[in-house]
Amino acid sequence: DTNEIVIGYNATGNGSNTATIGSTTTTRTILNGDVGIGTTTPFAKLSVHRQFGDVGNYLFAVASSTQSATTTHFVIDSSGNVGIGTTTPTTRLHVSSGASATTTVSIGELGLSTSKSCVNMNTATGAPASIYIGTAGTLVVELNYCR
Repeated sequence: DTNEIVIGYNATGNGSNTATIGSTTTTRTILNGDVGIGTTTPFAKLSVHRQFGDVGNYLFAVASSTQSATTTHFVIDSSGNVGIGTTTPTTRLHVSSGASATTTVSIGELGLSTSKSCVNMNTATGAPASIYIGTAGTLVVELNYCR
């Protein structure tokens, strides 16, 4: 295999263009310094950079894979929005079970023309609802998304 790096006692390689550190009995891998993915100049312990021409909108994703499919559980998109249970977060934090609209919560401005931050969610029947702090400092609950 070409460009294969294997480090560790009883470690087994995984083919061309791979790096394997340790074997299945290894309990810890220690890397000193900063690690960069998509960059040769990492600025933090782990720096992930999107490269020009990369396909997709994610800077970071956590997924589970089976033989027949891959399910993405957590993403950070190129706008900095975080999605848990959704691959298309529309606010700074967007949480969804993916099962139905009644299990979605999003926190952020949601493209509002004002700077009002709010929590959008759905009622048990699937109707839109939101919570935010009004101009008088009172808690406002509306049966509509923040607007």
